[in-house]
Amino acid sequence: MDATVDTNSRLSSPPGKKICRVPDRLLKVKPEAYQPCLIPIGPFHRSKITPKIKGIEVPGIKEKYLNRLLGRLITSSSELGTEQRREEKKKTLKECYLAAAEALPEAEKYYELKKGEQDADPDVTKEMLVLDGCFILELLCTAYQKEPSSDPSSHSREQRRKEDPIFGTPHICLTVQLDLLMLENQLPFFVLQRLFDCTVAKITDRSLDEYVFKFFGNLMTFDHEPNAKRSQPEVTIYHLLHLIQSQYCPPSQGQQSQGQHCTSSDLHFTSKYSASDLIYNGIKFMKIEEKEPFNMEFKEDIYPICWFKRARLRVPALGIYDSTETFLRNLIAFEQCFPNDITPYVTSYAFLLNMLVQKERDVEMLANDKIIHNNLGANDSATKLFKNLCTNVIMEEFCFSAEWSKVVKYRENWWPPKRAYVRRKYLAGPWTFMAFTAGFIAFAITVASFILSLL
Repeated sequence: MDATVDTNSRLSSPPGKKICRVPDRLLKVKPEAYQPCLIPIGPFHRSKITPKIKGIEVPGIKEKYLNRLLGRLITSSSELGTEQRREEKKKTLKECYLAAAEALPEAEKYYELKKGEQDADPDVTKEMLVLDGCFILELLCTAYQKEPSSDPSSHSREQRRKEDPIFGTPHICLTVQLDLLMLENQLPFFVLQRLFDCTVAKITDRSLDEYVFKFFGNLMTFDHEPNAKRSQPEVTIYHLLHLIQSQYCPPSQGQQSQGQHCTSSDLHFTSKYSASDLIYNGIKFMKIEEKEPFNMEFKEDIYPICWFKRARLRVPALGIYDSTETFLRNLIAFEQCFPNDITPYVTSYAFLLNMLVQKERDVEMLANDKIIHNNLGANDSATKLFKNLCTNVIMEEFCFSAEWSKVVKYRENWWPPKRAYVRRKYLAGPWTFMAFTAGFIAFAITVASFILSLL
């Protein structure tokens, strides 16, 4: 098992820090999964990458997006003159800076900054908060413009979007999406919300959450439609990655934590059954209902005739793309950094797949049951992904423990595997069934004749 079990050593963030660094033990496994390629957000990678997008340096793109966001607020007021428009922009920008200045002391506490070292991080400033925050907000607004519209101006908007340095090229847009969901590349969510209230909230009734899920919906590769209404509205969101992770926490998280979770000492590490093994022994995999995207349920069918009984294991379905590994690794790293505050549903799911997928045939069988949608091509690529995903991950809490215990108990019972063997051997098809039935009838007649001969 690649996952590490440790009750004494925690991969946790420093007290009070909400935007922290990826732990070294995770970073050394695949460092490129945690480093932004194009867009640095916040102080951690600001001085480390200076790429260009279509010949434009990133700071220039951020300023362009900032100006475009400010322009959105006055486009509906066509009666305003050029000078008045300029003044309105300045007024809104001043509001943004005032909001950022008020948020700055608290925002500084969010970051795990390096100080007094050779590679010290730059300071968190109100200019950084405004530039990065407004860039993200304009990015989210532009994503909403991709929807077709009957508005006569929609054609020109679509043309501008195609010419956009980010949205004009799909692979660049995907790279930016991944950059914004990296653990070390975050902005405090309360700062983003305050800037949203100063700008976008004045021209729309949509919430910031709606914009976020619209933009990142294609990356949320679990077979689940994101809900703009948070499942746990009372939880304070740290940043964008946290908001995405919160979508995978059931509304009844508090109740589940009592019945489903377990500590590392209770985990069934010796009961590592693969998907093919469980299917071979009579367990049918099924996709969990969409209303509960991150849950697990094990049930045995209730039939009066034991031969027709079959166990069913319902688990979340997952689509696998080139971006999936980076996305999952950052979600797992986030959960690892906050073991006392964040319930590790994504880590538990990755651990579950680590157990189920041991060979390529496991991927194939899960794909046949529509649990995995493999878009990587070869099954060996997906197998390597699941086998390496939990390397150096500390498992202190397994969210699916109660249901997995039922799976283990069913698998280790002597009768279900024998029944599954008979069904597979003699009842798999119509011809084998008829042959088995004929043989059974002949056997019964022989036994009956023998008994009658003794009477």
